Amino acid sequence: MDEDEKQAMQELHTKIVTCLEPSQLHDYLFQENIIQEDFHFKLREKTRVQTEAARLFIMHLKKHCSFGVFLVALRQENAYSFLAKELEGKLEEVKNRRRNRRSVVEIPWYEKAYHPIRRVQVYNENREEIVHERHELKRLCLNVDFSVFHNKQSSFKAKWLNISVKAEEEEKQKAADLFFISLDAEIEHRRVMYDKSLHESDVFKNMKQIINYTSNPKISLMLYLGRLASAKVMSNNSLLEDGLKDVREATENGERIEPCRETGIVLLIYYNLLCQQYELSRDQSLRDNIINIGKESLDHFAQERDDICFDFRRIVMLKTTFVYLGIGLFCDILDVPVTSKHISFAKSCLDKVYKDWKRMEKRWKMIYHFAYARIHEIDRNWDLALLSVRESYRFCKNGKFHQEEKGILTFYEYIEKKENG
Repeated sequence: MDEDEKQAMQELHTKIVTCLEPSQLHDYLFQENIIQEDFHFKLREKTRVQTEAARLFIMHLKKHCSFGVFLVALRQENAYSFLAKELEGKLEEVKNRRRNRRSVVEIPWYEKAYHPIRRVQVYNENREEIVHERHELKRLCLNVDFSVFHNKQSSFKAKWLNISVKAEEEEKQKAADLFFISLDAEIEHRRVMYDKSLHESDVFKNMKQIINYTSNPKISLMLYLGRLASAKVMSNNSLLEDGLKDVREATENGERIEPCRETGIVLLIYYNLLCQQYELSRDQSLRDNIINIGKESLDHFAQERDDICFDFRRIVMLKTTFVYLGIGLFCDILDVPVTSKHISFAKSCLDKVYKDWKRMEKRWKMIYHFAYARIHEIDRNWDLALLSVRESYRFCKNGKFHQEEKGILTFYEYIEKKENG
């Protein structure tokens, strides 16, 4: 590797050693005569700590492997395509700095959100269909199309209950996957409606029972733990610290899972719980951490099909707009500093998501209008603030988003008073 390539590796060193499992690259690098056949065995003799093994592995590769071959190795079976992509970007950044062609200006994360994406290989031949069906259930819920939502959900449950004991293993797994996503969709729906009884309901019992029958129990368990943590906090806000501990456990369970929709969802659950913690503490360093987790989740959703990827990126940008503008998870205005830079970032996010207005779900249109109402309120443009908050309230009432209604209505009444002098 040349100096620029080594510098790129160094600047992403922490992420590489945290994510990388050397054994997954072993066969390809042995084939390319970069390492000996017993290299991984000898590495494990030196240390059993994954990060230390990865560190020694990288030290060897810097001396004996070209940068290009390392990128190809990372992309074998798309195991670490996301790391290869980041390394390519980092190398270009290093070269630009070295050549002094221009001052390096970091591209805002919301600009990157609409760049071309690289997909990971599906876990089995049914995964694309399963992810598609789960995403459709999500959109039906957010668009308040509950009749179709419940019909589809019931059909998935019926497929599992009626599966023949003589069915092929693959058929049983597919039926289990469909039942699992129907339960996950029910949890999400009840979470959106802020059903505090969710935590003690049978849905989690049913979800836990089906995990081992699904095509990827590790993914299913990770998602189950994340959803359970969220429901626990919703049932009792005083359990927030317990919920944060549980969702961290969920992310640890998914540590070796390739970035995907499910790993991104667990990160968003963590994001939401940290938002609740931020509302209580008003710690500005926590605000930055929340935004970084939102950015991280984008890398996970980027591994899915384009429409799914961009739907979630739109969601992340709208949620992060609330953080920039000092708006709580349920549309409460927080007493926190909002700078001109925060407002600029928020406007950029809103401009991006408006491109998808026709596809945007009703719930997120409510959020979009409330964010603009907040911007107009900060700018003291009371007439525009009133128009925006009125639209937000309309989507809120139509969607029966009861948990957000109080915050929106309080802000609506405040703007009305200001507008009327």
